[in-house]
Amino acid sequence: MGKSILVCAILFTVIIPRDADGIENNYRFLYESGNYAKAISHITPLLESDPENHFLWYYLGRSHQHLMQYDEAVRAFYNVLEIDSTYLPVYFHLGRIYTETGEFDTAIELLEQAHSFDRENTTILYFLAGVYSRDERYDEALDALNLGLQLDPDDRRFLRRYADLTFRLNKFEESAQAYRSLIELGDSSAVVFRNCGISLYFLEDNPNALRCLSTAYYLDDTDPNTVLYFGLVHRAIGNIRFAIGLLNDTVALLSKGMLSDALIHLAGAYEATRDIPDAVKKYRLVLDLNADRPEAYYYLASVFDK
Repeated sequence: MGKSILVCAILFTVIIPRDADGIENNYRFLYESGNYAKAISHITPLLESDPENHFLWYYLGRSHQHLMQYDEAVRAFYNVLEIDSTYLPVYFHLGRIYTETGEFDTAIELLEQAHSFDRENTTILYFLAGVYSRDERYDEALDALNLGLQLDPDDRRFLRRYADLTFRLNKFEESAQAYRSLIELGDSSAVVFRNCGISLYFLEDNPNALRCLSTAYYLDDTDPNTVLYFGLVHRAIGNIRFAIGLLNDTVALLSKGMLSDALIHLAGAYEATRDIPDAVKKYRLVLDLNADRPEAYYYLASVFDK
């Protein structure tokens, strides 16, 4: 036991880098430990003596990036590119920074350049697809996702993003196929089964829609969209009693959430304009829909006090 501790201690001492003078140069250790401010304080003097070391500039940029000091991070990263214009990680992290700051054109330009250096790098391609989507360049996003799926048809990251994007764009044939592929690969999340079922419902494939939505409902019976479309499929295949029950459940779920919230705010707006009768009606409607909203009782009582 004692020997093991001694060996570990020796190894730990050896892996900490040292500079030529024997002073501990442990910026990598500090960075990987999440101590970014101290990492910066160690890297800065090292750069004075070795300004062409692109690894030092890279870790300086990453440290500033973690601290959300984006201007400093960008300067450091561009210094890396002046030394080595093909260093791919820098393009990726610059793309992330410009995406965070809403400068999508610059982010896309950098990521496209990185992709041109390595057309089989799926990490860059996946992030590029995400930036295209955020910039509402959906055709280019789908092209990037399809390219990623050509490189690896079983990559769940690309499949899920492709499925979600086509679903959002009402491309239900594509989304249904992608969600089915995810299920075949072992994705058992309620959202995947729900969106697969909704896609199939709009394609009028009600038997398969029923199977997907039944699984989604089993996994999560509190999601209003799952319950709604489960009811709609039952109605479409003639199970009217099941449909009525599920659609009533949908109303109940909505009344406990956004609908009650909206009514409370609407009542408050009426109250602010001194329209007390309408304020009372809305607060009472909240309680009719959902008696478990204590704040509605309080607001209603305060209105009566006025």
